[in-house]
Amino acid sequence: MKKCLIIVIVFVFCGLFAVSFIFSWRLALSIGLIILGSLGFLEKIFKIKWGMSLTILFLVLFVALSVVQAIYSHYKERQASDLSLQVEKERFARIQLERQLAPRHLTKVDRWSIINAMSRFRGMTINIHRRGELEPYNFANEIAEALKASGLRVEVDGEIGMVTGVEYGVIWWARPDSPDIGATLSKLLTGLQIPNRGYYVQDLGSDAALRVGLKIPNLNSPD
Repeated sequence: MKKCLIIVIVFVFCGLFAVSFIFSWRLALSIGLIILGSLGFLEKIFKIKWGMSLTILFLVLFVALSVVQAIYSHYKERQASDLSLQVEKERFARIQLERQLAPRHLTKVDRWSIINAMSRFRGMTINIHRRGELEPYNFANEIAEALKASGLRVEVDGEIGMVTGVEYGVIWWARPDSPDIGATLSKLLTGLQIPNRGYYVQDLGSDAALRVGLKIPNLNSPD
């Protein structure tokens, strides 16, 4: 009888322990209560008798195991949430870095915006100065093609290596007697979120001029 009691006690203890750590704490609580509720049936089946103190011991043990399992589950959930947040931050930082390093290009919408805005200056002449670096050189070519499509006479002044020095964004020039084209260029470039600055020069040699500088570095890059 005593040997049978010990076996049942070990069985109940192992069952409660396994339930507490295998299942989620909510499911484990339900199964554990069922096990504890079946102690009376175990007494009848195995013809054993345990006192109230042993029943209370099982209950306290199960509650303690459930609490530990609940705390552990919360810790794992918090850890998984923190890991997911860290992964999302790293993904966002990678996307931001890729955007910073990516070369500038005109989208189809940008191209049509340039054509629509500059078409009223059809027949006028604009001089495009290109820098030596590949990225601003290619971007200047894209702008030149859009300006040609608007009807402007585009003259490209110089090839790779002709313009040196550190310049950022787009610089434009216009004659004081043709202020509209300068104002339109400024408004257009600003609307396309292209940093720009401009000057009015009397002896320009063309109705307007434009030079594409280097891409402005992002000084507020994420850590």
